[in-house]
Amino acid sequence: MRGVGRVVSGVKNGVKIKLLPLYTLLLALNVSQVDFFSLDIEGDEMKVLQTLPWEKIRFRLMCIEINHVPGGTKGIMIYLEPRGYIFLGVMGIDAWFGRKELLKDTMNVDKYIKDKNISAQRQKILNP
Repeated sequence: MRGVGRVVSGVKNGVKIKLLPLYTLLLALNVSQVDFFSLDIEGDEMKVLQTLPWEKIRFRLMCIEINHVPGGTKGIMIYLEPRGYIFLGVMGIDAWFGRKELLKDTMNVDKYIKDKNISAQRQKILNP
């Protein structure tokens, strides 16, 4: 069924849910570093990203659905890069980002960027 599982305001017959900022949950768990974070909430991805205290939490690798995000990959890229994240490419409707110093523990980041021609992909997104 289409539309099941969506958060919609103004619906009379629905299920009440409590929303908490992601960082509140991480703080309660005493987590300051996340190895893999997948964000897919049908267009409100940027709203979640903007609630994070980036100086207190680090993500090794992030997969962010971009097909409903205003500004798409470019918008997410412009937001995340100043916060220390590098663009790792797009696969389907997801953009991938990572923290280079954390990724080095699990992969050869420079080789990956070179082999996948990530710099050219990045420039194509930023300057269509």
